[in-house]
Amino acid sequence: MAQWAQLKAGPPPRGGLERGHWYRVETLTKTDVIRVLGPNAVGVTLDVPSVRLTDQEPNTITRVHSSSFQAIKPGQPMPMMEFYGVCPKGHRIEPLRLGDDEAQCPQCKRKYRIDDEEDF
Repeated sequence: MAQWAQLKAGPPPRGGLERGHWYRVETLTKTDVIRVLGPNAVGVTLDVPSVRLTDQEPNTITRVHSSSFQAIKPGQPMPMMEFYGVCPKGHRIEPLRLGDDEAQCPQCKRKYRIDDEEDF
């Protein structure tokens, strides 16, 4: 049975991996170490707590928070939160709103339910 892993929000991505993308698991050890098949079919080793795992092939868009930290001075309006999505096939969908429940991938031409990325 195949497993899939996705980086959790928080730490900076490693090994060319991108937030929101699902990667096929090559190896999962009993010592909380995982190896995923990254870009260009290169294996990337990660610790299990930094990823979200599933035993089923992903079938939802992952909503990723893309706004960076911004200091707000007194009297300034709050900046708008910005999001993008990543479909199960790895295509980027922009923009994606916080209230969206589903969206269509312009490349796959399929409509998917939206799931938020997990925090670290």
